[in-house]
Amino acid sequence: MIPLDVLLLPLLAMVALPPCAHGLSLLFGARWREGREARLAAAHSVLVAASSALLVWAWWRTPGGVHELELPAWLRLHDYAWQPTLLVDGLGALYLALVGLVYPVVVRFSAPSFFREPGRSRYWFLVMLLASALWLLSLAGNLDTLFVAWELVGASSVLLIGFFRRQIRAGQNSLRALVYYRIGDFLLLLAAVLVHHSFPAQGFRGFAADVGADHAVLIGTCLLLGSLAKSAQLPMSPWLHRAMEGPAASSAIFYGALSVHLGPFLLLRTAPLWLAETGVRWAMLAIGLLTAVWAMLVGSTRPDAKTALAYSTMAQIGVMYAELAAGWHTLVSVHLFAHAGLRTWQFLRSSSLIQDFQDNPVFAGGVALQRRMSLGHVLPAALERRLYLASVRLFWLDALQWHWIARPLLGACRAIAALEVLAAPRGHRRDVAAPASPAASSRFLLALGAIAAATCWLAAGHGLFMVGLLGVLALPLVGPVRSWREGRRPALPWLPLLAVAAAAAHAVAPRSEAIAVLALAVVGGAFPCHLWLESLRSSVPPAQRLLLQLSQPGLALAVWLLDPGTATISPPAQEALTAWFVLTALVQTGLALVRGDPLRVLFAIGGAQSALLVAGALASDHGFGAEYLMLAGTDLGLATLALVVLDLQGRHRLDRLAPDHGLADREPAAARLFLVAGWLFTGVPGGVVFFAEDLLFHALAGHGILVAGGMILATTLGAVAFYRVWLGTFAGRPRPGARPATTMPRPLVGLLVLLVLAALGLGLRPQWFLGS
Repeated sequence: MIPLDVLLLPLLAMVALPPCAHGLSLLFGARWREGREARLAAAHSVLVAASSALLVWAWWRTPGGVHELELPAWLRLHDYAWQPTLLVDGLGALYLALVGLVYPVVVRFSAPSFFREPGRSRYWFLVMLLASALWLLSLAGNLDTLFVAWELVGASSVLLIGFFRRQIRAGQNSLRALVYYRIGDFLLLLAAVLVHHSFPAQGFRGFAADVGADHAVLIGTCLLLGSLAKSAQLPMSPWLHRAMEGPAASSAIFYGALSVHLGPFLLLRTAPLWLAETGVRWAMLAIGLLTAVWAMLVGSTRPDAKTALAYSTMAQIGVMYAELAAGWHTLVSVHLFAHAGLRTWQFLRSSSLIQDFQDNPVFAGGVALQRRMSLGHVLPAALERRLYLASVRLFWLDALQWHWIARPLLGACRAIAALEVLAAPRGHRRDVAAPASPAASSRFLLALGAIAAATCWLAAGHGLFMVGLLGVLALPLVGPVRSWREGRRPALPWLPLLAVAAAAAHAVAPRSEAIAVLALAVVGGAFPCHLWLESLRSSVPPAQRLLLQLSQPGLALAVWLLDPGTATISPPAQEALTAWFVLTALVQTGLALVRGDPLRVLFAIGGAQSALLVAGALASDHGFGAEYLMLAGTDLGLATLALVVLDLQGRHRLDRLAPDHGLADREPAAARLFLVAGWLFTGVPGGVVFFAEDLLFHALAGHGILVAGGMILATTLGAVAFYRVWLGTFAGRPRPGARPATTMPRPLVGLLVLLVLAALGLGLRPQWFLGS
């Protein structure tokens, strides 16, 4: 018998290797011959099935039936460690067997459907990525490892919902699904952060002993609510019928068999933690029963087969939640396995439903099919009619969520965005960058600015650091100074320059803590002091604006003021500033959700991460150490995204987000580089930002749940804002009369690929960047 220790890592590496290799080939723009990608996916499905069978067999022969393997820490800083853990037990073996059985069937069914179809490379990559993520999720031994796989499943699901990129509705529905996913991810990530701070052991096997620990009830509640989005339980149900925009095969593997059952799987895995909490179980029972009744009524009114199957799946999973609340965990496992198999077959056959009826001899004579609600023979006709109309309208769930949640939040963000008009110089439009003057946009000045920005981070002493920081902030003054010479009087950024001068004077001869706090808030761009950065946007070229954003002057000043050996801010002031910068990050994320200029949306996301960096530096040594790690990922991602947008603005006049730009087919290299860099930039697993955010979460959790929750919410909504930019730039059909397609310059493509690979490389081993 081969021990599990010997099998786990080699099998996991073999399962993950094909999607990684295929993904890298797509990133470099390699073209596969017809049929080879399908054969690669078929070989990968056979490998997954064989690996699952081998692991299940080895687990069956293992004494005790449970095996846990702790891998070396991926990232360690002070007393914090991000340590992946693998666990093989009965539940993991069950889900491994399910993946091994369903995945080959879906691949075999997909092969003829995607023969010579456009987008087949994307489809096969996403399906292989999904299978590898589910394999890892089945073996996850703690919340950190599970969250990595959880995020990858969600990302591949969103991209498959929007697979038909020319259809505007597919993009809109994928964005709606991403919003629900990120809300669930926020709650799951908050539970993981609380586990790190409350439990002595992080693995699932230790949850039984941690029931009485601090925040145990809150963690159990977060796990329950975080599981609702993936399984489409109330109130996070309306996205599931919109997910039917994707291909039928992906609907089978996602919303019939594997992905949609991750909610019950998560609750089964963490059952020892919430099983003793009566309130959590009652809430679980109520959610499950309400969802089952709601989905049964709504599904009976759906006119198409796939949507009706989706609501039937939702109802059955609601019954599973009720069974979980009752403590019938063995029944839930059997129910999950049987239901997944049935729904896979039904989804795969849904496209042939009409033909099946035509070939059925019972209906060959033209018998009329009548659709009637199951309660029609019990209820009065008037009540049945009202119930039917309410079911058609999803019991107004969409309208309630829009009226009471989405619209007020977006309205508040638009009200904050309106404040930026006050900071705009006269005569400038807010969403169109000012034309660059020859002196302001010269390569020589940009090179000097880049040197000054590098000096901020490589300076060995405070004096050299101040020279570099002042050089970066002086760069935007070149254009206004020239305007002064020509007789015009533009607005100058006096406020940040005075703040830097005050900070320098305070460092030479400390006089007042208020000076240091004010300097940090102004130069760091804390709300509402971020308006001076927005005023610069209207008076400098986009290239200089990007350079100013990448240099992170506020963050550099925070590092200087909060050096562990020369800290000049007291703990109470640090607490207040930490909360202030977290609030600023939320404000910047909200601005990214409502702005129309793609470049300004990206800068808002970068501004949110800058504010979180300063908050992390203020929080503790963990945040101070993670600052450079996140700075590297932020700068790499923001530079890649901004360079792509700047290139598209020059060649396609891309100045506003719109659902019908349709640049994905005309600019495939830009589309895939933008997508990969954006996911890494917003913290999806695989890049360095993911681990930096984890360190910052850990640093801010000691300052209260509200502060940590605000930071997590800002990072999770950042992915929504980025995907909105991608849809508004690349989705839809090309406009009539669009400019002829031109290729992206090869030097720029090479630079962008290097930046993306650098972000991936730092994510593979972030400890190298931090040192030992």
